[in-house]
Amino acid sequence: MSGFKWAGGAGGWYSRFVSLSGLTSIYLSLPLMRSGVGALVREKKVNADALTLTSIVASLLLGQGKSALMITLLSDIAELMTIYTMERTRDSIRGMLSLNEEFVWKELEDGEIRGFPIDQVFPGDKVLVHTGEKVCDQGRQLY
Repeated sequence: MSGFKWAGGAGGWYSRFVSLSGLTSIYLSLPLMRSGVGALVREKKVNADALTLTSIVASLLLGQGKSALMITLLSDIAELMTIYTMERTRDSIRGMLSLNEEFVWKELEDGEIRGFPIDQVFPGDKVLVHTGEKVCDQGRQLY
């Protein structure tokens, strides 16, 4: 670390933070700062945001502004992927729990299988339920 200077002057450590890449990294990592430092102060626990912020500051201290920007970019991409995955998971769970099936497969007396509206299911009808399907008929059990 021969090029690393802790004192002020033209090559001081603070000059790495006020470069274009340094200022951009700091600005883009403000939400990470709030979350990471906030969790550290409130809960006395280190979270992923605090660790990401630490790597950004370390990169800037080492004069690697582009690395700090890349870490920020990758962190933002990971956050977007997390949000996307959570939304898809919620939609899948919502779809599994919805009971709005309108049709049911019935086997007729001649062996033919056809779809009928759910309100045309009566006791004694032979109903086929395929994997992943739901059949709800106002809470009545049909035998």
